[in-house]
Amino acid sequence: MIDLAKLENRRGPHARCPACAANGHDRWGTHLYVADDGKFGCAMHPGDADHRKEIFARVGVSDARPTRRVTPLPNAAPVAQAKREVLFPALRRPTCTELAQIQISRNFPFWSPLEYLVRAGMLFTATLRDGVEIVEVWILADSARRNAQARRLDGKPWVSIGAKAKTLPGSNASWPVGAAVLPRHERPVFLCEGGPDALAVEILAWLAGEKVQVVAMLGAGNRIHADALPLFRGRRIRIVEQNDAAALAAGNKWARQLHDAGARVDGWNPPPGVKDVADLLAGFAPQDDDPIADLERAAEGTELFKGLVP
Repeated sequence: MIDLAKLENRRGPHARCPACAANGHDRWGTHLYVADDGKFGCAMHPGDADHRKEIFARVGVSDARPTRRVTPLPNAAPVAQAKREVLFPALRRPTCTELAQIQISRNFPFWSPLEYLVRAGMLFTATLRDGVEIVEVWILADSARRNAQARRLDGKPWVSIGAKAKTLPGSNASWPVGAAVLPRHERPVFLCEGGPDALAVEILAWLAGEKVQVVAMLGAGNRIHADALPLFRGRRIRIVEQNDAAALAAGNKWARQLHDAGARVDGWNPPPGVKDVADLLAGFAPQDDDPIADLERAAEGTELFKGLVP
């Protein structure tokens, strides 16, 4: 068990992770979670036994209480505690050609800003089977490895499921992809619904000259995972909504969660008649002799970044 008196920046069940702190990280005190029963873990290193051992070595205390021996019932089957792990294919760093394929399939004006997501450890490519076909895909994930979603590089729906997005087996759909990146910097956070919107916001931020961190909830029906909420504490969050009833309800739900977690939250909606920010970006059409400048003006004209203060 953990000696709570030794913890730094303790707020309720959360505190600064001693193992992360040894490397100068987690200065906000959001990584470590200590449950009421004494179980503990680091949100940035879920399932990492060595990291847990280092935490215990720094602030742990031995529980000397005698354990009671339990005699199993005759013929009782053992109870297995299944560990939830995402079943990842072999992930690759996307090539320029593959990023260009994403651009073409989404009708985006550029692919180069997507390199920011590659460097952040959020955008990957891989090879997967779709029915009898072998296909190339792009995958959105983060270093927590708790949730991931794949889309075909050619932009076609998955034949095997009849949908454009395929959540990888073992994923926890409530984990916001990109949350694991938040402790690295203090940029404003743009919480999007789905991978394409996250890519679109990254490109629009580049056009508008803004530095942001995108985070994606991969489904409007999901609440933000409790383990991720402390990572948003004290942050400036803008929820990038979509123009449908389910998305607006999701935005309100996430806003309440983030506000209760100590974040400063507001929202942005695409203009009437536009489904989402990905479609908005895809509809940009440069009109003059300087298409880059025209796209920059269009990005600023969305007001997606208006009034944004870190």
